[in-house]
Amino acid sequence: RNCDFEMMTEWKNPNPTNAYWAGFCAADGNLASKRSSFSLQLQKRDEDHLKLFKETVKFTGNIAEYKGYPTLNIGACAEWHKDLAEIWSITPNKTFTLQPPKIEDPELIKSFLFGFINGDGWVTAKDQKKKCRLGIVNASYTFLEWAKNQIEKLFPVHKQFEGKIPPLPLNIHKATDGNYYLLHIDGIRGLVIIDKFRNLTLPRLNRKWDKPEILSYIEEYKQKYP
Repeated sequence: RNCDFEMMTEWKNPNPTNAYWAGFCAADGNLASKRSSFSLQLQKRDEDHLKLFKETVKFTGNIAEYKGYPTLNIGACAEWHKDLAEIWSITPNKTFTLQPPKIEDPELIKSFLFGFINGDGWVTAKDQKKKCRLGIVNASYTFLEWAKNQIEKLFPVHKQFEGKIPPLPLNIHKATDGNYYLLHIDGIRGLVIIDKFRNLTLPRLNRKWDKPEILSYIEEYKQKYP
């Protein structure tokens, strides 16, 4: 189904909600220049998130299923292409060329990053030493470097750790099994950032952020360092 006029205005005026969805689309969305179309395909278990996106952008078409994956296809949305490119730096064939969004407000950047991590990131407990990892993956080194720099600015360490924890060990490294890059944030710093993201009043994939072991580590951290 094609865009209608009301949908075309969704991306023009940045706010935390559309910044979140722009980040999510930067990770998982697809723009096709041939038909000025947009598509978003998720895993079956995340279909409710796709439904939420559909409601948010006021799309009245149906969610299709392609090879077992829920898929939203929106045609003839040239205005979306224009706004997503000019404001959010999302373009067709963005896999290796994704650039940072053209926003400067810290809250919008947080929202965008949160959306992107919900799409192309993960949260995990690493081992039994109560360590955790927040990871982000993308094929654009430029984008990951921007994400690294923004996270360093937006999420300072707890005052009790100032001078004790070195700058984020945000080592962007190339994957050994493909042409893409990984950004890892580990340990206490990762735990702090996970907690800060969880407290944003935005949509999220709960399966990533509400893992019992991670929530337990966060609670222990807060009790130890109020």
